[in-house]
Amino acid sequence: MDRINLRKTVKYSGILLLLISFSLVIVWSFFIEPKLIMVRNVSIDIPHWNKEHKNLKIVLLTDFHIGFGHMSRKNLAKIIERTNSYNPDIVLLLGDYVNLSAQNQKYLPFLVDFKKLRSKYGVFAIMGNHESWEVRNKIRYFIKQAGIKLLENRAEKITIDEKSFWIAGIDDLTTGYPDLEKTMSQIRDAQSPVLFLSHNPDIFEQVSSRVSLTLTGHTHGGQIYVPFLVRLMTPSRFGRRFLKGHVVQNNRHIFISSGLGTTIIPARFLVPPEIVILELE
Repeated sequence: MDRINLRKTVKYSGILLLLISFSLVIVWSFFIEPKLIMVRNVSIDIPHWNKEHKNLKIVLLTDFHIGFGHMSRKNLAKIIERTNSYNPDIVLLLGDYVNLSAQNQKYLPFLVDFKKLRSKYGVFAIMGNHESWEVRNKIRYFIKQAGIKLLENRAEKITIDEKSFWIAGIDDLTTGYPDLEKTMSQIRDAQSPVLFLSHNPDIFEQVSSRVSLTLTGHTHGGQIYVPFLVRLMTPSRFGRRFLKGHVVQNNRHIFISSGLGTTIIPARFLVPPEIVILELE
């Protein structure tokens, strides 16, 4: 083989390899990873947590976006079944239940399926940015039908083994009417730990040290991650600071889940959907 033919062979082999690699990435991103739900066990040492509640199992579920991409009613049922298999003590739903558009309102009744969630001390929910005001009353209705406590600028006191903590939930920062002062004013003691729920992590800059741990979603962990280059989504005015995982800032703690569904495009790459099982110390 002469030198010219060798160069052509190398060139075309390289192009073929790139095309195959690109095709594999597309197949993986659109058809495999979005359905590849990971269970993420997270242990966080936070201030003031009761030692009596050390083994409490708290499950975080967020950003379902039912009606978009792979998130069908069938897949929602699988998520619920899998969550129940871990025997959670508390389940927290952090918003964006339906990928909202005019045609997707037909999926709102699927929220009643959350009644199949099983937890020892309750299921609590907050609103996300896809729970826009024109459908809020419908969402409230279906969540109530599911027997779930919806926290819209509200706080609930939980007492287990004679020790208490609070779960506080604020309305969404962009499509709701969040009231941090009103929410925190309902916490009527100065000692019990506080778990603070917000769909959007940007609230964290305003959260006081009275809160033991802020729990959020919204970012999808970037959803598409090309190493050293780009993450598709950084829907935060703080960029990547609150993109995913456990972040500590000035001795205040926040955990951001990458969520379960997709938005904008029905794909994930190197950011698999997750069920988070949280144990606090």
